[in-house]
Amino acid sequence: GGMRRPAAALTLAALLVPAGCSAPLGLTSPDDGTNRNPDAAPDGDADRTIRVTASGTAEAEPDRAVVRVSVVARSDDVATVRDRLAANASQLREALTEAGIDAEQVVTSRYGIQQNYRHDPERRPEEPQYRGQHAFTVTLENTSRAGATVVTALENGATRVGGVEYTLTEETRRDLRNEALDEAVAADREQAETAANRTALSITGVASVETAETSVRPYRVEGPRAFTAAAGDGGGGTTSFEGGTVTVTSRALVTYNATSGN
Repeated sequence: GGMRRPAAALTLAALLVPAGCSAPLGLTSPDDGTNRNPDAAPDGDADRTIRVTASGTAEAEPDRAVVRVSVVARSDDVATVRDRLAANASQLREALTEAGIDAEQVVTSRYGIQQNYRHDPERRPEEPQYRGQHAFTVTLENTSRAGATVVTALENGATRVGGVEYTLTEETRRDLRNEALDEAVAADREQAETAANRTALSITGVASVETAETSVRPYRVEGPRAFTAAAGDGGGGTTSFEGGTVTVTSRALVTYNATSGN
C-alpha cells in the first residue's frame, strides 16, 4: 500500500441538553416553566450533556483494481448471439488465465440477450434484431496490471470496457476507517470543549459514542476516451492508467457528560 495521509476532520454541530434527556441533534425543547419541580436545584447546578458530531477522512494509494469488461454480440438469430457470447467469453477467460489471473478473480456481473434497441427495419436495417451481453469484473490485487488486463481483454473477445475502479482491499479499508474515526472523535472532543467553555461548563466524561456511515470514494477511469489507446494497442499490454488516491470518510456522534461546577 502507499503512504496514507489523514485529512483534517470537519466538525458539524454541537448541542447542550440536560443529562438523561434526549433531543434531536441541533434542536432544543421549549420550556415554559410549567413542568419544573419546585424542589429541583437551579439550572446552573444541573448536570448537562454536550452532543457533537464530526467527520474525519483518511487517504491511501489504492491496493485493488476492478476492471469491468464485456463481450457483446448482435444477430437476427438468438441462438447465434448465444453462441458468439459463449465463444468470446471462453476466449476471454482463457487469455486472462494465461496472463496469470486466477479464475476466481474473473466474475460474471451480467448476462442477457434482449431486443436490440437500435434495430429499426426502415431507418437502420443494418442493426440486427437481438443484442447479447456477457459482462465481467476482474479483480486485481496488483493495481499496475489494470492497463495490461484491459488490453488482454480487448484482444481476446471483449468488445467493451466499462471502466477501471481503483479501490482498497478489506484490510486497508478497515485501517483507514479507523484512522478516519480517530480524526472524527478528536474533532468531536475539540468541538465539545469549545461548547463547554462558552457556556461555563466542564466536561466530566463520555456518556456514549455512536459511529455513523462510512463512505469510500474510489478513483475511477472510465469513458470511451480513456480506452481508445488500449483498443488500438498492439504492444502486448503496455497501456497504463494514471492512478489517484482513495478517500475514506467516517462520522462519529459523541455525547459528553458536563457539569456547571457550582
